[in-house]
Amino acid sequence: MDNQEFSNLAPDFLLDLARYTESAVKQVLDTNDNTAQQVGQLVAMAISKDWRGQSIYIPRGVSLLAYQRDLQIWREFNGFNHAQLAKKFNVSTQWVYRIINRMQKAEIKKIQIDLFPDDQ
Repeated sequence: MDNQEFSNLAPDFLLDLARYTESAVKQVLDTNDNTAQQVGQLVAMAISKDWRGQSIYIPRGVSLLAYQRDLQIWREFNGFNHAQLAKKFNVSTQWVYRIINRMQKAEIKKIQIDLFPDDQ
């Protein structure tokens, strides 16, 4: 199916899905517009085929968005800019301290060997 037919016949949700996929393909891969459009249409059609007729709930992704924000705060943290980060990310200074503390513990856990694993 060519792009014009797909655009004329597909419902809004599938059009949006195809466009978002097309945009992601262009962003990640060095590909031409035609290939990106084909991938977008294929993804939209596969979703339509597998999930047709179902009511789909799309979550807001609050925890994912919060994690992305926290990761950005951690990356921009320089040891002295708690208040600046609080203002930039619209959270309290105390919340920035908590985020930094949590992210620091997670980083340490990634690189440090567990001397007392739970499975013994």
